[in-house]
Amino acid sequence: MAQHRGSAARRRAAMVAATVAVAVVAGCTQSPKVVPAPPPPASGSVRLGWWAAGDSLFGGHAGVPAAPAYLPAAQLIARSGNTLVPVHLFGEPQPTVRQQIERAISRFGVPERLVVHAGVADLVARAVWGTTFPLERYVAGIAELDEWLVGLGVEVFWASLVPMASWSTLGSTGQDSVRQQLNAALRELAGERFIDCESAMTGSGGHWIAPELVQADGVHVTLAGAFAHASCISAELSWLHGRDLPVVTAEG
Repeated sequence: MAQHRGSAARRRAAMVAATVAVAVVAGCTQSPKVVPAPPPPASGSVRLGWWAAGDSLFGGHAGVPAAPAYLPAAQLIARSGNTLVPVHLFGEPQPTVRQQIERAISRFGVPERLVVHAGVADLVARAVWGTTFPLERYVAGIAELDEWLVGLGVEVFWASLVPMASWSTLGSTGQDSVRQQLNAALRELAGERFIDCESAMTGSGGHWIAPELVQADGVHVTLAGAFAHASCISAELSWLHGRDLPVVTAEG
């Protein structure tokens, strides 16, 4: 059985790599092809089939869209700064991932399926704001959110927290080890509902993000990174679950 899982994992990795190849040119000396983000959906258009929720790794940053821009069949409800665990910045409570999902449900109803990428804003809170909690607190936040959504009848998929640059604030302050622990907890909790895009976003020779996929802050993705991430999510959903969430670019 372990051998079968290993073979399946290798085949899946090859499939993801082939899909991502159009966005990332092999070799560090070449510039990757920048895949233009497709235009946003028309205002007010809501698709209850798929939602994408979480932090700015899904919502986009500094005018650069993230993976859901290439997954237009999913309604994006991600925003910057959403955390798993409630935190305060300068005395003001920051929004949580659950709160943004609750607001979306109150407006549009309950979605059939949801892809969540959450936890990076919590790492920022640890590194920048000094708001640290035991790992168990973050894991409990994930478990509670998952239980609530499953109880609503939502098919929930959890995306692994993407790697970051070693020189970023999060990487240099040791938050990457927390990220890896959160991914391990997500894998255990979600089981077959875990979408693993670690290898698709990692550069050669280490566990840090490929430099062509990350913005100057060392955390948020470039357009090439967004497309690579979306391609991985789409391939994982198709390969493991037979779920169709196609990648679409502005070129078709």
